[in-house]
Amino acid sequence: FDYIVIPLAHPRNERDFTGSLPDRNVPLTRSDLVLNAQQWSTHVVGRLSPWLNFDSKVDRVQLNSRFAFKQEMAWASHLSLPAVILPTPHWNCFNYSSCVLSTLLNLSGCSLWVEVPLLSQKQMMLISQSTAEEETAYTSDITIDSWECWNQMRTLCNHHQNLQVVLKITENIPDNEVVERWTAEPVRALILPVEIFLTNKKGYPVLSKKHQQLIKMFFKYDVQVIVRGVAKQVSMSSY
Repeated sequence: FDYIVIPLAHPRNERDFTGSLPDRNVPLTRSDLVLNAQQWSTHVVGRLSPWLNFDSKVDRVQLNSRFAFKQEMAWASHLSLPAVILPTPHWNCFNYSSCVLSTLLNLSGCSLWVEVPLLSQKQMMLISQSTAEEETAYTSDITIDSWECWNQMRTLCNHHQNLQVVLKITENIPDNEVVERWTAEPVRALILPVEIFLTNKKGYPVLSKKHQQLIKMFFKYDVQVIVRGVAKQVSMSSY
């Protein structure tokens, strides 16, 4: 492999910066001494905490997200990581984009990759309808596709050249019209969850022909592949 993707903080380490909860006084993550400086800067991509919600209606959630974002990006900068994967944006991503743009303007040598699922408008609508309503300001998301959310964030960040995309491939690939729109975007990698793999007669994971065609198409644009998840019955190298 060329690199691994690791969380910048433990996924369950949801910190509180408002003082409303007792300070647990636990370390942010593991020591930076587990790898040498060259390995951190060439073979590791960081991933921000998935619980960050910069545009929440709850002030405490907004504040915690901002401080956690700064804390994790400071750690990524300390490690000299080449890239950091950001959570998926929603259409209402004004605060989120403001934080990202501020970081981009003060960051050198590190790209920010926005994780976006490869979904059509219809697929997003079905997901929205099947998901319980959480204190969301994102009700307008059901009328647009994931590309529109990415384009909104990209525009709010002034089309910064270090803001790029990682596409999360889903089990059901949308129509060619939806897919081809992404070929004009700065896609750096495709995320392949282990759940979308099939098992062949010999027990090894394989992709459907449609997924194989999709990946071959993106390989023309020098896109890399990230396999995410826990390996099923076989080693990760089988993927």
